[in-house]
Amino acid sequence: MKLAAKLVLLFLGCLALVVGVFSFLSLRQAQDVALAEHERLAADLAATLKSDLRSAQHTPREIERVLMVWSEEVNHVRARLVNPHQAGDPSLRPTVPADLLIRSTKVTTFSYPDPSGHSTMYTYVPLDDAAGTQLEVAAAEAFWTERLSHSLRNSAISLMVVSAVTSLVILLGGLWMVGKPLDQLVEKVHRVGQGDLSGPVDLRRGDELGKLGQAVNEMCEQLERQRSRIDSETQQRLAAVGQLRHADRLRTVGRLAAGLAHEIGTPLNVVSGRAELIASGKLSGEDVQSSARTIKEQSQRIATIVQELLNFARSKTPHRAPVDLNRLLEETIKLLRPMADKHNITIDLRPWRDAATTELDSAQMQQVLTNLLVNAVHATQARPTPSQKSAAGSEELSKRIEVSIDRLRAAEIDPCRLTAEQTELAEFYWRVTVTDFGIGMGPDLRDSIFEPFFTTKDVGEGTGLGLSIAYGIVREHAGWIEVESQLGSGSSFSVYLPAPAEPAQSC
Repeated sequence: MKLAAKLVLLFLGCLALVVGVFSFLSLRQAQDVALAEHERLAADLAATLKSDLRSAQHTPREIERVLMVWSEEVNHVRARLVNPHQAGDPSLRPTVPADLLIRSTKVTTFSYPDPSGHSTMYTYVPLDDAAGTQLEVAAAEAFWTERLSHSLRNSAISLMVVSAVTSLVILLGGLWMVGKPLDQLVEKVHRVGQGDLSGPVDLRRGDELGKLGQAVNEMCEQLERQRSRIDSETQQRLAAVGQLRHADRLRTVGRLAAGLAHEIGTPLNVVSGRAELIASGKLSGEDVQSSARTIKEQSQRIATIVQELLNFARSKTPHRAPVDLNRLLEETIKLLRPMADKHNITIDLRPWRDAATTELDSAQMQQVLTNLLVNAVHATQARPTPSQKSAAGSEELSKRIEVSIDRLRAAEIDPCRLTAEQTELAEFYWRVTVTDFGIGMGPDLRDSIFEPFFTTKDVGEGTGLGLSIAYGIVREHAGWIEVESQLGSGSSFSVYLPAPAEPAQSC
């Protein structure tokens, strides 16, 4: 585990630093102790020799013999009498330079090589006699160095043992106390990132990791409650949007009813007249059959008109599938033509040269197109075009709505109108344009037409939801609606929908 390894390395580094400082101080202390011990031996020996030197019973030769015996008893120390003032006498010449000792009146220790070249510690103790004799006590530094090396080896062994035990304890403790809980927390975080909020972390600890696990569990519980609330609110919102769309669809059906009544009235009159002829009994058998066929044809025509209206009004479950926009526009215009004919308005369709196929919900998109066309009819009705003479000399009202489909590259569209997501979504877009030459709109109205409940119609004639619903449907299909309008010159609504890279070819 990386965390345990880092803890081990950190601890070992601190331990090595502490042991290193301790070993250095211990080495300095051992050196001081060795020096003090060496000087103590020299001082004790000098105290013994002082009384002997004052006694007339001991000759210098006897004193030399005493020093030799003492040196043999203490095998690592050699002692002799020297006199820095008599450096000319080889037997009394000190090992260190004499000028270092002439002015010395106290115990002095030097590290100096002996005649064989080995580093030796020399201690000189003045004997306070008239001749200036001093006691030279020499000890090889190798003896003291060996003691120091032994101390360092013990420190190194202690460091390795403590480090090994500590590393093992930290590794095992880290894996059990830190590693396993962290693995559980990391796994839980990964599952939360994937949307799985189930399965709480069970640490059962009273330390910080236990508190962290409890906090993660509480966070997941809060997220689960919030997600449930959001799902519920989303479902309610979708249901409300669906109801609004269905209400708008039914309102459009009401607008179409007057035109459809006239459309149905003609075949009903034909059916009624033929039925009366048959009931009169004055028709021959062949005429009865002909009238019956006419009644059947007109009945089928009525059924088709009613079925188209019911299909438009019926609430359906959203379902997206490949749809030809050319055919969808033809069906929508056919449904609205009675309404347009009632007001002498012509709807001209300029379809795409091939199949304008894209994936969408046909019922929802038909609702969008119906809303735009109904608004175009109302706008055109509000402003009649100038009268024109017909070929027969009578005056007839010329009104029209233009509907067209074209295909654009995303690069050809104004970048300010495309989001980054829409640019990446499709390389091509279908543009369905509904243009009327009615009253038009000013800038103040044009900026507000997609807001819910905004309407320019009189009270009772509109809810202000049609364009808002249409805008929402188009946005759900990854498209958008653009408006160009000038007061007094008409309006143009363009619906942009993603198109496949290679549109299907018509047969």
